[in-house]
Amino acid sequence: MKSNNLIAYAVDFTSFFIQNIEEVERHEIKNIILFGSIARADFDKNSDVDIFIETANKNIEIKAEKILNDFYKSLKYTKYWRLFGVNNEISLKVGELDKWELKSSIISNGVILYGKYRSDVTETKTKQYTLFELKIKGKRKNMIRIWRKLYGYKQKVGKKWYNTDGLIKHFNGEKIGKAIFIIPIENTQPVLKYLKDNKVTCLIHNIWKGEI
Repeated sequence: MKSNNLIAYAVDFTSFFIQNIEEVERHEIKNIILFGSIARADFDKNSDVDIFIETANKNIEIKAEKILNDFYKSLKYTKYWRLFGVNNEISLKVGELDKWELKSSIISNGVILYGKYRSDVTETKTKQYTLFELKIKGKRKNMIRIWRKLYGYKQKVGKKWYNTDGLIKHFNGEKIGKAIFIIPIENTQPVLKYLKDNKVTCLIHNIWKGEI
């Protein structure tokens, strides 16, 4: 299933949600944001569609579950999305973004479905990264192959030297120390997949880097 289909599905639900609340309540919604695996494009066919409704209005929070149930009964869902093979469960989170532990994930990877998203974090010169600490063990030949894939290498052919970029540079990362590097959080998944596929043990940490 393509991510565009699931994003369109999320947009349809958002439109349905907005139509089923009062006009005054619409103005109290700062943003409706798609986040999680769909937004990161690392989902599978059974992934939930994670949607965050940013509002301080408790009444909207109370209404949200009923509106979601009504959406599942709507013609748009029963006569289109379900027949189209899209029946992923929508997981709603409602509240004030600053009070949620998911804030960093939503800021880094969120797709705005409604509203114009701005936050104190995005207005500063900071960026979120994943810090990797590698624990590479095994045969020397295998270790060299992994290092080259991550950090790149130089190779002399005849009288010329050729540079091959590694995953860290390709994904706009930065070497911090021996077996330690950072990758922008939006590029974390392909690097993590490579490490898992090659059975590399690592510790990961979410960090912020930049000027405040």
